[in-house]
Amino acid sequence: RTLVLRMGDLPLGSDRVSAHLDEMIAFVDANRASFGVPPRMIHGDLDRKNIVVSKTQVSLLDWADLGNGDYAFDLAMLKFMLDSVVPGSSSTLIREQARRYRTRFGDDTLELRLRFFLALAGLIHAFQACDDTGSFKPARAWRVRTSYLHSEAQWRSPLKLEGEATGAPAVRTEQWALDIDQPLRGLYY
Repeated sequence: RTLVLRMGDLPLGSDRVSAHLDEMIAFVDANRASFGVPPRMIHGDLDRKNIVVSKTQVSLLDWADLGNGDYAFDLAMLKFMLDSVVPGSSSTLIREQARRYRTRFGDDTLELRLRFFLALAGLIHAFQACDDTGSFKPARAWRVRTSYLHSEAQWRSPLKLEGEATGAPAVRTEQWALDIDQPLRGLYY
């Protein structure tokens, strides 16, 4: 509900955002037992500056915020970043890693939890971008909107660990514009 309030002055209907959040809440309530997995060590601070991509290899830097949590959260935050860095292979990379985790940890509920966490990643970034009230107003609005729309896209087409279609489409995020040099980025916004 705080996200809806923070987005009040931005070009997204509060009814639309509320409906999306309500669907996610109902999903967690209906699948509560699936979210009770033992915590594992996770990175906890997956940001663009902490990811190095070389061809099909992805490496993570800065493990200072290492802690316990659900590795589905780390996979979702990584997917959010990879959608801007390597959009053509982000879903495939996350799918492959998720399959490894599912096998290694005997985790039959990972695909279900990933649906929630992949959508949550965009909401987290939208929430954070709402706080940037000192930035150029159209830039702030664009950052919040793209992060939110990423959440909706991941929710509507969840990642599938089996079959031909992977789901979880690569959607441009607020991180994408960081590749545009200033002052062109200002003109883009």
